[in-house]
Amino acid sequence: MGKRFRKAMALALAAATAFGSFGIHALAAEEGPTFTLQATCFDWGEAITGVVIDMGVPVDPSSVDVDDFSYSATVTYFSYATYSNVTEEVTRVVKSVEVDGSKIILHLETEFSDTHKVYPDSVENSKLALVGEVKSANGTSFSKDTVFTCTALVSPAVDAFIEGKTDKLNYRLYVPESVEAEALVVWLHGGGEGGRDNRKQIAANLVTAWASAESQEALRTAYILAPQYNETTNRHDPEAVMEAIEKVMSEYNIDKRRIYVGGCSMGGMGTIDMITRYPTFFAAAFPICPASQLSEEAADAIASASAKFSFKQFNIDMADEDVKFGSTAVYFIHSIDDTTCTPANSIISFNQLIDAYSKVGVAAEDAPVYITLFRQVDFDGLPPFMAPYLGHWSWVYVHNNFDCEGDDYDGRNYLDPTVDTEQSDGSNYYVKDGLVHFRYDKNVYYYDFGNGPELLTDISVFKQYGGTVEFDNSKLTTETETEWLSAPSMKPTGLTDNACRPYTSFFDWLSDQVMEVVGYGPTHPEVVVDELYEEYKHELDHTVGNDNSMYYYLYDPIAHGADPGKKYPLVVVFHGAGNGMEGNKCVSYTDMHTYASPEYQALFADGGAYLLFPKANEYKADNRNAGTWMTDNDGDNRSDYNKEVHAIIDEVISKNPNIDPRKVAIGGTSAGGYMTWSMLSEYADEYAAAFLIAAAKIPTPEELKWYDELELPIWIIHGINDELVKYDSFIKPLIPTLEKMKNVRLTSLKWIRYGDHSLEYLPAAFTGVPMSQHLALFALGSNLVYDDGTPYDRNYPDGFIAWLNESFKAAEVKPVQPEAPETPVTPEVPGEPETPSAPETRNTYTVVKGDTLWGIAKRLTGSGLNWIRIYNENKSVIKDPNLIYEGQTLVIPQ
Repeated sequence: MGKRFRKAMALALAAATAFGSFGIHALAAEEGPTFTLQATCFDWGEAITGVVIDMGVPVDPSSVDVDDFSYSATVTYFSYATYSNVTEEVTRVVKSVEVDGSKIILHLETEFSDTHKVYPDSVENSKLALVGEVKSANGTSFSKDTVFTCTALVSPAVDAFIEGKTDKLNYRLYVPESVEAEALVVWLHGGGEGGRDNRKQIAANLVTAWASAESQEALRTAYILAPQYNETTNRHDPEAVMEAIEKVMSEYNIDKRRIYVGGCSMGGMGTIDMITRYPTFFAAAFPICPASQLSEEAADAIASASAKFSFKQFNIDMADEDVKFGSTAVYFIHSIDDTTCTPANSIISFNQLIDAYSKVGVAAEDAPVYITLFRQVDFDGLPPFMAPYLGHWSWVYVHNNFDCEGDDYDGRNYLDPTVDTEQSDGSNYYVKDGLVHFRYDKNVYYYDFGNGPELLTDISVFKQYGGTVEFDNSKLTTETETEWLSAPSMKPTGLTDNACRPYTSFFDWLSDQVMEVVGYGPTHPEVVVDELYEEYKHELDHTVGNDNSMYYYLYDPIAHGADPGKKYPLVVVFHGAGNGMEGNKCVSYTDMHTYASPEYQALFADGGAYLLFPKANEYKADNRNAGTWMTDNDGDNRSDYNKEVHAIIDEVISKNPNIDPRKVAIGGTSAGGYMTWSMLSEYADEYAAAFLIAAAKIPTPEELKWYDELELPIWIIHGINDELVKYDSFIKPLIPTLEKMKNVRLTSLKWIRYGDHSLEYLPAAFTGVPMSQHLALFALGSNLVYDDGTPYDRNYPDGFIAWLNESFKAAEVKPVQPEAPETPVTPEVPGEPETPSAPETRNTYTVVKGDTLWGIAKRLTGSGLNWIRIYNENKSVIKDPNLIYEGQTLVIPQ
């Protein structure tokens, strides 16, 4: 986790100064020596850490010592001790020196101190004097009467942010080196960083850390926008901030689904103002030690609007009734010992949002609302005696990408709700039963308007003090009421993303927050099934479903122009209930028939893929098509179709030599998801990947353990509001296990739409059955890529097929079944006859070194394609057809 950004910056500074690489222009020698100030940003602010002197001529390194120069500055700062401005003449200590040609670099001792900080007049008020004997390279001593001129302040971290402005405010902006659409983080500074210098808002408390390489990696690349409010306002103006956001969006490639807003103290209040004014604009907000509370009305608006908002933000021309679904995640951060902005602001706001979500049917554990509390604020470089006085500085943890783990300062100071503590007289909190309980001493105001004291609400206080009522202090009565508030305290590492892995840090959590949009009108390629797929009949040796035959549809890329000299993967798709037995519904109703289109075929790394759609063979009692795959007459928790479907897959592979048997992926929707889990329970080691869409089956722990041992890539896609296959029943119980598995992805779709239809009811045979949120298959039909090109999962920007390609690539590490040579070569085995030890009848064969199933089948049956028959006959011996071992005895079918 990136917690020492300033160290990296300091190292970069040292390297840059050592080689004179800041681009500082030296004045002509006759104009006298010049010097520049070098600054570094720390948790406590921007400080002058170095002085680079240009003597104009090469310097003798051996003549320079730490005592040869005196650097001082006149510093004016606001002292909280006297609560007034203080001016001091400060002489800094030089801890080391370097010489690089004509340049001398003084490294200054730097500590947490107002006298070491950068100020707007630092260049003008800096003085440098030569007090020792320093010589040029030719041995001439420099005069101690030399006058040095300070020409500039150089701060690499600050300078990484360009300056900009709107009609209402100035701003700083970090622009990443990327041509892709990237996230935008909007930072709102605290009350001490306002003005017009366009510097303090990023330099005063390590906002610059967000631009470091380590932070950008954790954020998965992001623009950082930091507006600065000016002296005409006493808080951030939401409309002015939005104007700056829109300006940046118009000038740069911003990912409109990943716009975040956060800030500290007054900026935390500004964050609350932004999500109150624009409740559907941001993917996430993070108020830090906010100076205000979220109102009940604003919380209700956020919770209700989080489920529905217009297309206007995304510049999509749609009818007014067409909506997109999403949510704005809100993460509160506060230190429990904050005496400047009470932690009650965060706790009350958190609980307001939880209550608001409950009103719209979202449980607390599912609401996108989070809070992390710290015992106190501490950080590297802070004098220990200062820690108790800096409870307001909880932004330190955010800028350093907290994870609440380990023995560093955020790990030590995280307020763990799992460790109960007693409440004492001197403490304002205690911990019990997983909650932090905070004592809120609230001032209650009463005002006598002529009829006795009346309780004043926050709103009335604001209106009466600044409005029509003339305030008379003698009529005001103040009382203190104590109220105990409670909230959890969460770790980012305790949360889980859609990839079924814990977050590693706050930045990791933040970067994963995306406006959730699901299946809105995918415009995938039009495909006519009967033009691209052929129907085949597979004969069975017994009755399954209705009779002893099954059908399947196959797309053959070779038949449609693919290179016949190459191998291709096979993707097997199982339809849902009601999609079998009637024409080609087993293909078209999965919405994955589109994968036969030229557009999708071109996305496969091998240049195409075979697509197989088996058709279930059963009717309902009233002769309406069902095809559920879910028949289990023997009660073994597996489909009765397992063996027959497995035989169909083998048949297709044997009849199509261009299929790479290592690259077989299976998946299905609803009842087809049941069939997928069922097939995996018996044949998981034969497949390269599996995908489960609203699957109507729950795998056993033993099965999941086996899949994990195989490191089988699995992608589970399920609607949170699925009406038929309930998320709470089929997915939630699995999540603790799925989180621990190495190759499992879970995409939980919040809402599902299709075009301009809400899909509240599925027509035809299921008319009247609400199941719109069961149809997650539409996401697969669009390759898990939204119409504007944004992927459902940012790890796979090219969508679902990219994940398949990755899985197929991993399968290549398995041994390849080679083509048998025209003249069989008998392998040499020491101590064994040159000919294989198979009987004349060829009923059995003992594997020798160098054998493959293909080669054995070619030699003993005349066709390498018969390897499948040999494999099927010897499954008790062969677990993986690509792995056979010397000495194994195989039965060779006649």
